[in-house]
Amino acid sequence: MTTAADTQHANDSVRRAGDPAGRGSGLLPTPHTAQPPRSTTAPLVAILVAGLVARVLLWTWFAGLALHDDELDYDALAVSLAQENAYRLEGQTTSIRPPLYPLAVSVVYRAVGVGTAAELAQAQQVVRALQAMLSLATVLLVFRLASDLFSARVGLLAAGIVCFYPSLLAYNNLILTETLFTFWLTLSVWLAVRYLRSGDWRWAVGTGAAIGLGALTRSALWMYPPALALFWMVLASGGWRVRLLGPLCMVATFALVITPWAVRNTRLERTFTTIDSMGGRNVMMGNYEYTPLWRAWDAIGISGERAWYRVLAGRYDNFRELTQGQRDKLAMREGVRFMLANPTLTAQRDVVKFFNFWQLEREVVAAAGRGLFGDLRTAVVLLLTLLIFGSYALLFVGAVVGAVAAPPTDWRAHLTCGLMVAFLCALHTAVFAHSRYHLPLVPILACYAAQALVERRWIWTARRGRFWLAAALASVFVAAWLFEIVYVDFDKFADIMRRG
Repeated sequence: MTTAADTQHANDSVRRAGDPAGRGSGLLPTPHTAQPPRSTTAPLVAILVAGLVARVLLWTWFAGLALHDDELDYDALAVSLAQENAYRLEGQTTSIRPPLYPLAVSVVYRAVGVGTAAELAQAQQVVRALQAMLSLATVLLVFRLASDLFSARVGLLAAGIVCFYPSLLAYNNLILTETLFTFWLTLSVWLAVRYLRSGDWRWAVGTGAAIGLGALTRSALWMYPPALALFWMVLASGGWRVRLLGPLCMVATFALVITPWAVRNTRLERTFTTIDSMGGRNVMMGNYEYTPLWRAWDAIGISGERAWYRVLAGRYDNFRELTQGQRDKLAMREGVRFMLANPTLTAQRDVVKFFNFWQLEREVVAAAGRGLFGDLRTAVVLLLTLLIFGSYALLFVGAVVGAVAAPPTDWRAHLTCGLMVAFLCALHTAVFAHSRYHLPLVPILACYAAQALVERRWIWTARRGRFWLAAALASVFVAAWLFEIVYVDFDKFADIMRRG
């Protein structure tokens, strides 16, 4: 017997070939004559074992390396939770960061102990090891998602792409939210696809829980449920009772997950605060008079009178008396006011930030160039740069071709994946975008890139309108990457190579 996924894949190929009977397509036999597919268990296990070996090797490399930048905040919050059972940063009770990741890290810190520097370093290594295991769970989710969208063959290829994707491998070893957030995001998309296919409200409950836990890991997701609920109401099959039940279950579950933390934050900040008190300042940093055009995220490093908080302090006499949450609300107001007052500049910035979101993955390269991963030679940094940039370029172009030229036959599942991608891209485009923020979407991109590889012969042979549309879209992004390297950041890339 063929699996449902492989039957769908055969149907998809026959449909594309324009041969309803399946004769002479040269691609796959019809479902009635298809041979039983090989078991996916052995190749999937091989991918996971090889991925485990790669993770162990990287894990040993990162042992003892110091933490930097945002890692310091998450580490400090976890230490505070482990030692004092308090969510404090620099001695102050805070809501500056979402709670789930520091809470998860603090569980490890409690178990291992962080009383000395040696104990803390050991505890950080345990966290890195657990993140490596969690990333393998994400690989399994990608296999299930791609198999549901396309076929088991595509699922295996997508799993392999995610398992060995260079940037994700590196982030497994950083004390940052990427690994945990990527897991929740991938899980929520897979559960949403399952709900649309079955109409079973239990899948909707799981989706709401996954989105809620994802929002408690990174606040970018907390506004996603209304968009998904509307999407479900419009596209779900069945009467209005069925169309309403799933969205209500999803939204209610999401609300149950985040409400305790939102109540705590609102009491602390003396203003409505759901997940963290950073959203408003991020909006303002990406949209005020001193925001850089080409590197909007650099606004976070602006100091002196041009810093966002100094600008606000000059406009509001009581600024220093306000809580973090109240300041965040003011920053949100100022950012929105500036956007409305300067629509042309805002549109120009948003175009740049859109491409910033999808730009080449520079974070690991920059960190290696700064010596944060040890003393690496210039040749090693150059090789790492080519590996990371090349992997991302191939993944992105493949995903564009797969999504446009060879999408899944289940268009609702296709739109479900697209909705998540579009939501996060639009959100970060409106605030300030950085290539780090597209990393959690790599599992979705991998599904479509794998489909493009599997269907490469048909895509190239057909070369219909969708193929040329995909080629045009990919060319725009390639041009943007070249512009970024040559015009915007050539000096920075050159400096990384010199320091490497």
